[in-house]
Order: sequence, then structure tokens, then C-alpha cells
Amino acid sequence: MPSIDHKKIFDAAASALSASANVIIEALDLNRYSASVTLENGKIIIITAVTGEYQIELSIPVEALDNREYTKFLSRFEYTLEQKFLKNIRFEQHITTGEYRLKISL
Repeated sequence: MPSIDHKKIFDAAASALSASANVIIEALDLNRYSASVTLENGKIIIITAVTGEYQIELSIPVEALDNREYTKFLSRFEYTLEQKFLKNIRFEQHITTGEYRLKISL
């Protein structure tokens, strides 16, 4: 069982995206989860997470957020995570042609 609570991570992501409180989480595998986040404008973003012992890696499709929205999301997301876990959060981010990847270490 991973030590990182993926539900808190998805909740923080939804909060950072200013989305509705209704986040639908689905287990894809033992350590892989998918969350459907509905934005205020009705747009649905699928966030995929792969959990490890002390880290979690999130994937967000590039077409879901433009560069400016992604930059705003990152700062809000970091702040929200630090408030939820009461510790400094480190991000490693990689942008590929199809997705934004965030590796979060606690």
C-alpha cells in the first residue's frame, strides 16, 4: 500500500484547477489511478496518477490546459499540496508532445 494518499493529490489538483468538488476516481491498477475533474465551464480533464512509496507521478493531457493555464495550475497546486501535507513539496516536471508529467516527492 503506497504511503501517499492519491485522493488528497486529486483533491488538491481539482482545487488548483478551480473545478467542482465532484472528482471521480477510478483504480486502473494496484498503483495506477485515474480521476475525472469537471471544470466550471463543463470541460472534463482526466488526470492519471502512478503512485510509489514516497512519490506520485501525475499525467495531464496537453490539450486540457494551455501553457498559461498550466503555469497557473502549478503554482496553485504546489500551494494547495503544501497546505494539505504540511511540508514542502518538490516537483519534477516534464512536458512531452502529448502530456504534462509531474513527479511529486514528499
